[in-house]
Amino acid sequence: MSNEQSEHEKELWQRAKEFEGIPRAESYHELSKIAFEREDYPEALNMCLIAKEIFQSDQVIDRSSDILNLYQGIIHSYENLEEYSKSENSLIEAIEYARVHRPTLVAELLRQLGRMQFAREKFSESIASHSEAMLLHETSDEDHHIGIDYVNIGMSHHRMKNYTEAIRFEKIALEKFLEDKVEPHWLVNVYGELAESYVELKMADEVLDYGQKALDWWEMEQSYQKCWTLKLYLAIAHRIKGDLDLALELLNDSRKLALDHCNRPQSFLVDVDKEEGEILIMQGKVDAGKELIRRAKNVQSVIDASQGNV
Repeated sequence: MSNEQSEHEKELWQRAKEFEGIPRAESYHELSKIAFEREDYPEALNMCLIAKEIFQSDQVIDRSSDILNLYQGIIHSYENLEEYSKSENSLIEAIEYARVHRPTLVAELLRQLGRMQFAREKFSESIASHSEAMLLHETSDEDHHIGIDYVNIGMSHHRMKNYTEAIRFEKIALEKFLEDKVEPHWLVNVYGELAESYVELKMADEVLDYGQKALDWWEMEQSYQKCWTLKLYLAIAHRIKGDLDLALELLNDSRKLALDHCNRPQSFLVDVDKEEGEILIMQGKVDAGKELIRRAKNVQSVIDASQGNV
């Protein structure tokens, strides 16, 4: 921390001690930002809670914008403290506050909640949050938020293994993005999601169509993780179509990318080995194929044990 920042912090503490009401709340709000920047999340959380309580006690001036900003500070502080349940509950509380005081912000807060719930693998809840956001949001001709909601709902259905429903929502998202003339990366993201969903339904032509579009984009951008994943999908599609040599070539490319650009790629390489094993068996190299599959299962059991999924 620079001397100037240190002096500023001292002034804020002095102001918090000398004043009551709104000036004190504003000082605590600024102090919470300083604490957050230096990764003192307990202090940041405490300052946010104090400031929010003072702002909420003032019935004269509308401080709803400040209060919702403080809710974000509380949410992110809990996230960084890995107190995820409290983070989610604080966001739900912020949504209820916004319903009364800033209803135009409710849709975006619901989207934030939906993303949080997806990250916590609460997929049904995430679908509900994004669905409500769509109902509340007033769309314009160039608004792409509804398309994002459809993508996120589709992703949740995919994680729940409702692949047909996932594709339905992902295609609606794609249509919405095309109508709204969004930035290309939104389209590419949907192409990748569609390829993944079609893999699960073993629909090779669709995987090749959407997967190649996404791969071309990500190769140009050198987004290696997306590239090695998409090459795996394309390999599976070619295996389904009987193009075994091309499938093996894509698997080798995929494996090399993961080994070159990922510190610990074992979780992904398990899938690559399983797929290669299946192809080798189809080619009549039964022993070699079974050995790859055995190794993959053994490595997966180690991964599961380390994550408590035995």
